[in-house]
Amino acid sequence: TGEFLFYDEDWIRFFIRVTGTSSEDLIPSDRLAPLLALPQGQVLVDFFRAVLIRDPNLRPSVLEVQQRWDLVCAAMALRLSDALPLCPHVRDLAARGVSERIHA
Repeated sequence: TGEFLFYDEDWIRFFIRVTGTSSEDLIPSDRLAPLLALPQGQVLVDFFRAVLIRDPNLRPSVLEVQQRWDLVCAAMALRLSDALPLCPHVRDLAARGVSERIHA
């Protein structure tokens, strides 16, 4: 989208939101709105919310982030394959990847 997810004109408010114990969302909803407008945007927003966690004890491991990112990529590939019906093998490969990740 060309926008920074964490940008805030008030640097102090930004710093407190990112590093503090505030219950405020780490990424403000107005920053997520352009992502939600994209095809499969909700998948991206869910990914960011799942991996960008303030509390280091609650953050996912690198392996968990990689597995979640693979699911995001598979969902994007399925969306792309829906737009390109001439390439059914892309859909099959993406679906197989999602199935493997779910059953792993």
